Order: sequence, then structure tokens, then C-alpha cells
Amino acid sequence: MPNTTTNTHELPLTDPSPTSQQPVTMIQLPSGAGWNNSAVFSGCTFSWSVNRSSVNLFGTQIVPSTCQNQTIDVAFSPIFFWFFTYQPIPAASVTMCTPQITLQNVSVTVDLSSANLTSVTPTANLTTSDPFTTSLVGNMTTPPFNGQAYNGLNWPTSQLVVDPFVQSRAVSIQTLLPAAIFENAVQSPEGLTNAFANNLFATLSATVYVIPLSCALLLKPC
Repeated sequence: MPNTTTNTHELPLTDPSPTSQQPVTMIQLPSGAGWNNSAVFSGCTFSWSVNRSSVNLFGTQIVPSTCQNQTIDVAFSPIFFWFFTYQPIPAASVTMCTPQITLQNVSVTVDLSSANLTSVTPTANLTTSDPFTTSLVGNMTTPPFNGQAYNGLNWPTSQLVVDPFVQSRAVSIQTLLPAAIFENAVQSPEGLTNAFANNLFATLSATVYVIPLSCALLLKPC
């Protein structure tokens, strides 16, 4: 049976640029017990420290409030993924991600014999200036939300202290997501050493990070 193509809408979640990565300044502690690391993103300095508890270290943090132009709920704040290794030589990398929601017109193709969706091609962004799509856009990509997406890694304190199980799940997510990015670097064709040397963590972060965010946005399992 032939394929059929039609036009519809989708709600993709993207990271602009898709991520931002900057050179890291590394300063070894006088005692040799660790390193202080920092990078500057659009005038904002992000710093983190590592010890020698492991050969490879990683983590995630939200953008400091002092670096934001306005008060943003921690659930929507941009985030940093940082990585550090001691082998073969000390190396560090940090990437900033700012998830955003866009609405698009798309052309989709379906294989009628298997009922499989074989392709999705964006054709244009949905905007409030188009009278045919205004009702679809609503206020998702306009004020007050302006396309903001939950970062999926941080939540208001009031939501976490109520239930210790919720707190534990939050900590697990904050650990497992950067761990998944790091493992992708280890298993990549370039290998971990080249991932640090060639600044591959920005691409890896975007690839891994967008998966759980998209799943949560669509409210269905991946």
C-alpha cells in the first residue's frame, strides 16, 4: 500500500543553539585535593569545585539567581551540566541548557500498510499573527509563558519538603541525567578523552537532555 502525507501540528521542545558551552578556567587547590572550575556565559560566571572522591565527576545546577535578568521560578531556570575527569590529565567541561517550547506546522508521512509514521518535516512555526493558528498557540509561546519549558531538574522547595520520597526522586533525577550524558561520552566513537578535548559535551547534553523533557511534555512514555 502507498504512503500518505498530510499536514498537522507538533509541539517540539528544543534547546536554543542548542546549548551553550564555554572554555573552563581550572585552578588546582594548593593542597592538591581538588580543583576550582569556572566558565563565563554572557557575563554570568558559573563556578564549581571537585575533590578526588572519584576519577570521573559530574553534576547539574541551575543558573545562579544573580545571573538572571528577572526572577524566574527554579523550575524554569536554565541549567548547567558540568563534567570533570582526572585521566589521562585533569579536564573539565560545562554546558548551559535553556529548554524552550515552539509550536510548528509539520508535514507527516504514514506508511498505510504498517501504520508507521515514517517522516515528520517542519514547515513553519505557529504564531499568534496568523488568524488560523492563534487559537492553537494560545499563551504557550507568548506572555506570560513565552515558550518557557520546565527544566525537569529543579522544583520549588515547597514541593520537595512535603514528601521525603519526592525529595529522593528529585535527587535521583539530578544524578542520573548528567550520568547518562557522561556515559554517552564514554561510549561515543570519539571516547571520553576526545569528548573533553573537542568540546563534545554540548551536543551530547542536548541529545540526552531533550529526551525526558519531550516525554514529560507529551505526557506519555518513551
